[in-house]
Amino acid sequence: MKSKRLAQVEELIRSVIADEMTRDWDFGSAIVSVTHVVVSPDLSHARVLVSILAGEQEEQRVWKRVQSGTRRLQRRVAREVRLRRTPVLSMEWDRSIEKGTRVLQIMKELREEEGWDPAEKEEDYAGENGRQDPSEHPEIDL
Repeated sequence: MKSKRLAQVEELIRSVIADEMTRDWDFGSAIVSVTHVVVSPDLSHARVLVSILAGEQEEQRVWKRVQSGTRRLQRRVAREVRLRRTPVLSMEWDRSIEKGTRVLQIMKELREEEGWDPAEKEEDYAGENGRQDPSEHPEIDL
C-alpha cells in the first residue's frame, strides 16, 4: 500500500507539471491533461501520465511538444518541490480517456442500431431483477 507521503508527493508533482503546461505552453486547440503521476518508493523516478484530446495529427504534434519539454518540467519540479532528491520524470501518453470515449461511442452506435428505448429497457430490467408486480404472483402474501 502506498504511503500518505508518497501520495502527497505524486499529487504535488502532478499539480506543478499541470500548472506549467496550462500556463506557459501553447497546445493550440488540443486539450492536454496530466492525469496521474506515479513516483517510485525511493523517489528516484516519476512516471507522468499525460492525456491528449485532439485530431490524430494534432495529437502527434502535441505529444512531441510534451516530450521535448521534459527537461523544462524537470527543472520546474526541482525548483518547486522541496525533496532531497528530485525524481527523474518520464512522460507517458495516457490513452485511457480516449479508450473510454471510444467505448461510449460504440455503445451509443449499438443502441441506435437496435432502436433502444431506455424506458422500455428499464421496465425489462426491473422485471429481471425481482421488482415485479406482486399481483402477478398470488403465492406471495402481502
